[in-house]
Amino acid sequence: MSTESLRIGIDVGGTFTDFVAYDPVQEKFFENKVLTTPSHPTEAILAGLKTLLDEADLSTDDLEQATIIHGTTLITNALITRTGKSPALITTKGAGDIIETGKGNRYDPYDRMLERPTPLVPRPLRKMLNERVLADASVYQALDEAEVKEVFQTLLDEGVEAVAVCLLHSYANASHEQRIKAIAKEMGLKLYLSLSSDIAPELGEYERMTTTAANAYIQPIAEGYLAELQDALRALGHEGAFYLMWSDGGLASVDVTLQAPIRLLESGPAAGALAVRHFAQSLDIDRALAFDMGGTTAKICLIREGEPSRSPSFEIGRVHRNKPGSGTTVKVPSIHMMEIGAGGGSIGHVDDLGFLKVGPKSAGADPGPACYALGGEQPTVTDANLLLGYLSEDATLAGGLKLDKAKAEQVASQLGLEVNLSAHEVAVGIRRIITENMAQAAQLHVTESGEDPRDYTLLAFGGAAPLHAFDIAKALGIRQVILPKRAGVLSAFGFLTAKVGLEQVQSFVMSLESLNREALQRTLNDLKDRASQTLATGDVLERDMSFEFALDMRYRGQGYDVQVPVRPDNLDADALETAFRTAYCSRYGEGQEGVVEIRACRLSAYGAEPDLKSSEQAASTKQLIESERRQVWFAAENDWLETTVLKLESLQQGQDYAGPLLVEAPHTTYVIGQGGSLTLNAEGDLLMTVPKAKQVVLADEQSLSPIDLEIITARLRAIADEADQALLKTAFSSAVRDGKDYSLVIADPQGRCIAMPTTCMPLFVTCMPRTIGLITEMYPPESFKPGDIVMTNDPWLGAGHKSDVALIAPVFKGAELVAFIGTILHVADVGGTLGDFRAWDIYEEGLMLPPCKLYEDGKINEALEAIIRANVRVPDMVFGDINAMRTAIEVISRRLEEMWQTAPQTNLSQVADEVSSRARSAFLEKLRVIPEGNYYAELEADGILEGNEEMRKPIHLALTAKMTGDELVLDFTGTDPQRPRQAINVPISYTLADAIYAMQYMLAPAVPNIGPQFSPIRVHAPEGCILNAKAPVPVYARTRTGIHISTLVNAALAQAVPDWVQAGCGHNIIYHMTGNREDGSYFGMTFMPKGGMGATGGRDGWDCTVYPTNCTMIATEVAETLAPVLIEREIAQDTGGPGRERGGSGQLVTLTSLSESPLTLGFRPNFIQHTPVGLNKGQAGAAAFVEVNGSREREDPVLLQKGDIVRVRTAGGGGVGDPRERSKVKVLEDVRAGIISAEHAQQVYGLNASQPEMLVD
Repeated sequence: MSTESLRIGIDVGGTFTDFVAYDPVQEKFFENKVLTTPSHPTEAILAGLKTLLDEADLSTDDLEQATIIHGTTLITNALITRTGKSPALITTKGAGDIIETGKGNRYDPYDRMLERPTPLVPRPLRKMLNERVLADASVYQALDEAEVKEVFQTLLDEGVEAVAVCLLHSYANASHEQRIKAIAKEMGLKLYLSLSSDIAPELGEYERMTTTAANAYIQPIAEGYLAELQDALRALGHEGAFYLMWSDGGLASVDVTLQAPIRLLESGPAAGALAVRHFAQSLDIDRALAFDMGGTTAKICLIREGEPSRSPSFEIGRVHRNKPGSGTTVKVPSIHMMEIGAGGGSIGHVDDLGFLKVGPKSAGADPGPACYALGGEQPTVTDANLLLGYLSEDATLAGGLKLDKAKAEQVASQLGLEVNLSAHEVAVGIRRIITENMAQAAQLHVTESGEDPRDYTLLAFGGAAPLHAFDIAKALGIRQVILPKRAGVLSAFGFLTAKVGLEQVQSFVMSLESLNREALQRTLNDLKDRASQTLATGDVLERDMSFEFALDMRYRGQGYDVQVPVRPDNLDADALETAFRTAYCSRYGEGQEGVVEIRACRLSAYGAEPDLKSSEQAASTKQLIESERRQVWFAAENDWLETTVLKLESLQQGQDYAGPLLVEAPHTTYVIGQGGSLTLNAEGDLLMTVPKAKQVVLADEQSLSPIDLEIITARLRAIADEADQALLKTAFSSAVRDGKDYSLVIADPQGRCIAMPTTCMPLFVTCMPRTIGLITEMYPPESFKPGDIVMTNDPWLGAGHKSDVALIAPVFKGAELVAFIGTILHVADVGGTLGDFRAWDIYEEGLMLPPCKLYEDGKINEALEAIIRANVRVPDMVFGDINAMRTAIEVISRRLEEMWQTAPQTNLSQVADEVSSRARSAFLEKLRVIPEGNYYAELEADGILEGNEEMRKPIHLALTAKMTGDELVLDFTGTDPQRPRQAINVPISYTLADAIYAMQYMLAPAVPNIGPQFSPIRVHAPEGCILNAKAPVPVYARTRTGIHISTLVNAALAQAVPDWVQAGCGHNIIYHMTGNREDGSYFGMTFMPKGGMGATGGRDGWDCTVYPTNCTMIATEVAETLAPVLIEREIAQDTGGPGRERGGSGQLVTLTSLSESPLTLGFRPNFIQHTPVGLNKGQAGAAAFVEVNGSREREDPVLLQKGDIVRVRTAGGGGVGDPRERSKVKVLEDVRAGIISAEHAQQVYGLNASQPEMLVD
């Protein structure tokens, strides 16, 4: 045979190493699977290759010119488990701590014991240079080459092997990074050097930094592994091409890959998607939904028009698998996969509300499901499938393992006792819930792309997928399911289908109204030239190269892009704008007004498609194996059905097999429900037809089971998540797109919250039910019509100040009003005076709108729109955000209508009855850890710190917390009166939200937020006090006082529940910068440096992290593109409050004006005179300060001239417990990291850091 075309795919996983070979002479595929040898993976590869060649009737001589394509999880696992050596980081002065502080928010705003991934680069290995490139790519401060050489020498002395280089704005001008690389070469250094301008040349320093650091981390590991493997293959006789699969589905040579091994991380999942693409193409399927379900997770990927969808980034190593933001961001192109914690090992359990839940926790392989009888004591999806008849109790698993049905029934019965369900009902619930979870995840994944899942074919693979594919397809309205023949080695097969190629990106920021076509053309040509060179190194001939270009585009001011395919020969601005608006409307349903801009250029470059023509066919006749029949429970019928059971090897090609049917294979079972059918095609793939779903009852007039409640609330939560993403991606202002200062809820007609997004602004969510309830008192049900939207920014009705605008929309089912949608968002401007403290009364704080209809019967109130536009400084931005809120409302309305089409009897008020009742009971149960009695605390907080002595005096806050048998009363009697002419007064709406959230965060994080009117916590603040202010006092800076409510609550309960309380937090200092661009247009930019979080029992406070609000920190590079300023930020030493658990550190930020015209800077300082308190012998955090040109005497707002410098330090969080009880090892770690000084360690903790050998801990 001609071995030149022999093609072998090798996929090394954590458990198995899979092989698939294609012999073009025989036109056949051969496959093999062996156990991975993790410590020496090459051993399994060589052993498996030899076996594979034997089965294909080939020898090692035939391997000589073969093409080998490889992917592995070993490098990914090394990054997740941190088994390598830490790299160093070289970055710009004032950017070194960004890799640790990130965006300054909490990925789960209700988790008091929040965990984060450890930064890839420890603080002592972060080196900063005095150089600076600006957002326009100009050099502000030249690179000091002597300083670079000194840094390299220091790193060598510290034994560093790999270095990540990430300088600010290097995506726009890479000259400094390139010069650093050249200096290293001139010095003859043998270092692994990763440049961010090579690895991820895009705007956004945090993501670029984490990606470059991850690349530096794995470079030595990847090089060692690939060198060993190549040597072993050569020793076996291989001299042909050797490619690596990248995360974007392209193949690259070893030399190219070793420059950016970060692109290998998702090679296995990418190959699985390519295999699905191959099957879809071979069956002429235009749209396919790849569904991979294993023991722990399920992954979903879209294939459209023959190509998998791609994403510019992904997360790796999440601390919590199902919580976005809990991992490390990797900003390289990848095939877009949605992953959820749903697999055969997913565990069933009961939550605080008594709902039956499934996952994301998994039994894994050890101990595995209970029916494995290997120590599992909780029911899993596999146990449920056994009890319901989908799996045979006579089946034998790998290694001869038998299934134990009695054990499965035992653990299901035990769980059922918690919710008054039988073992059978628990099994039914687990299967229904896992199906619902996966169907809703798939629905969200498809609809985010502006598509309908009913237009797709489901291609299912993975050990657990055949058991659930039929039900999931039915739930999604998908009528055909394909189960590929080679599902067991799908990634290895996918390697064979891949093309040599890559995805490239380059930042390019320019509006279409000022488009420089020549510059755009040059950028696209440069991408093409670089890609051509890379393809050539992979032996791709020029005639076989293909290129596809796209632009990342958005409306100016938005934070998320829409990818628009373009042709280099048609870069006319009008044509580009038309293409963008079409793509935008397809995704979000409605366009916006505004300037369209380009943000980045993208290129997909590939070689020729491999020819994998196969002559293999499934046998037309097979040995007849007598079928059996058994009772199997099916969801659609909610009953047991007599079901035919066949063996996979007995299926006849072309014959239709009607459901209900089970087909048993060696490692799984194929399930076909009533009305469905199964066919084996000529290639050996299984084709399943799925009938249209019947209407189901999710909630009726009878009592709701824990299963029904979980299914419907999960469905509503998925709808809220979709709407949340639509709002975020279509919003315009910095506070929303960068700060995420918004939230939304779905409520019943009484305003009871029944769903909110997975991630949210908790204080807004707590306010929203009350707002809906008050508006429904003003607007009776009969006054609403479909298409109405009520708008208000009344601080006493909404979230406490005028900038928080609320939209409330009714939802109808027929003629009946059945729900409300509520959303609150912080708009960029409502008029009024500039400066947080300038207003003397509510009228000076800008336009206030009582509840009024912005939309009536779907039509905008043009008079109201005109009033708003005439009273705000940035009307297009304000209405851009309002339109984003309306987009979210339309998403929810549309999805609820679709839900009622399949479940018309669903009664949301009945669901709200159950949820609110259960939530109140669960919350109260959590509160009962507080002994009955009265608990008192008081504290002093900063006043406005300007004006006369009376205006500058501190605020006195007091609280008595009274715990009785059936409620907790938080009484703020004794608190100072409201303050005229000071904007730090707090409406009761905000006091309610902050107080209830503080208790929820402390004791009941898993209890849903149903609203203050339904809570077991009763809040009393005397009318006219500063926490229940009455008009007309100003309230714009109500957060300034309101954030102390949480501290006061924790201080009052510090002795009652000492292990649960959290010390005072440094929150943030809010800046709002405004000015005029060179063209005279007005701009605004919000910047919120974070303080330290207070410590809590059992863990230190997080550095530079916000609480109780949860706004994100705008990226330095983004801020500098919005305003002519220079920003530096770092962790502030010695600011965290000392304690057994240390408070989080504050932040030191320096801001320099570069503007030729004056800039107005308004700010909201806090903790200047009164610092965040410590608890239970813990000490207070350090104070904040604000300096303008070295002086702490300043006005608000301040007018900045070019060269003026503002220096800010946010406050540190308070400590918990006696500092002398702190682990000395932790103290020493803090000293070495520079978090505290040696003097501070000696003075406060009693540790002589110069003698660490004396430690006894």
